[in-house]
Amino acid sequence: MNEGILKNSELRGMARGLLLGKYGRIIFIHICFVLITAYMNELTFRTQPNASVVRLLLYIVLSIIVSLLAGVFRFGLTRCYMNLCCGIDYSFADLFYGFKHDSVRILKLSALLAIIETVCYIPASYFLSAYNSDRQALSFFFACLAITLGTIVYVSIMLRLAFAYYLLLDFPDKSFSEIIKMSVYLMKGNGLRLIYLYAGFIPVFSLGVLSAGIGLLWLVPYAEATLTCFYLNRVSNA
Repeated sequence: MNEGILKNSELRGMARGLLLGKYGRIIFIHICFVLITAYMNELTFRTQPNASVVRLLLYIVLSIIVSLLAGVFRFGLTRCYMNLCCGIDYSFADLFYGFKHDSVRILKLSALLAIIETVCYIPASYFLSAYNSDRQALSFFFACLAITLGTIVYVSIMLRLAFAYYLLLDFPDKSFSEIIKMSVYLMKGNGLRLIYLYAGFIPVFSLGVLSAGIGLLWLVPYAEATLTCFYLNRVSNA
């Protein structure tokens, strides 16, 4: 993909072309990914903490395990989209690719992302818990403030790591720290562009929701393929 830096509209057009006549398989794989991760999250929700210390510890352990496993499945899903956009065959089995290949680096990345999310939203969790206990307007205000600030920090960090899973696939010889540095480098000056790319999907996603969610079956792979094209275009012009 050496066309120079493409506009967002060109990236979306490229994704549509790549998906033409190929939606069935990628939709099936993406649905399986959603169902697997949703089931794992449901198991965690069933052990939400209460007054029991044992229950709290179980919840923490399960949350960590689910985050790590979800990262491995995310890696497999990323492989499917990379293969799709590069004209390489892929299958449902690729969803489990990370369990047999490069597991250490994937788990490191999953752990890093889980830690970032946890740290960013710890204040929000605290103030939400306080509000649930006292129902005071001040607690609610601080909860909203913590959520807003936590989201801003979280998004700003995640934008820099947007290419991490793709880079793990493309550069199996690079260390984990090198992958992080490469992602930060490639995303330098492209954060707003990625936000605009996502924002461009808001109108069609709104229509997808209005269609009782059926339209999302096509729109989510479309968005994922566009993001993959964005990565391929950016890395080929680095």
